[in-house]
Amino acid sequence: MNRKAVIIWGTDNSGKTSTIKHLVGCPKRLNNRIFKISNIKKKEVEVFVLGQSPSEKRQTLEELIKKNYKKEALPDKIIVAEQINGKNAGNTINFLIKNKYKITFFVINNPEKYNRTHWDYNTDSIPSETVFLKRVEDIKAIF
Repeated sequence: MNRKAVIIWGTDNSGKTSTIKHLVGCPKRLNNRIFKISNIKKKEVEVFVLGQSPSEKRQTLEELIKKNYKKEALPDKIIVAEQINGKNAGNTINFLIKNKYKITFFVINNPEKYNRTHWDYNTDSIPSETVFLKRVEDIKAIF
């Protein structure tokens, strides 16, 4: 068993979901489902993606997987956005540990650069494409 999980860790509206959208090439609403991505070796891998933080959904990671992952076993690779101090953040980490996932955290250190509401799309407040692409390449290296 070689389970891997990436947790993109940040505050509300810090760019967690936007990072995942760049990774999977999904410009619109990100549904919880399997995406195929190319890792840094250009090998295609399947990753179960949870675009919104379980804390934002008011559900645990386990509940979201059971609801959205239609296979009997757990996914081998997971990417999840999670809020720092989110209500279910502890549940997310505990679930992954309990199920023997190797966890890699990507912490968004400068959320003030992405300080916007869901409805304010002022491009001056959104991180550059370079910031997202660097995160995406670092995440691809995990898989």
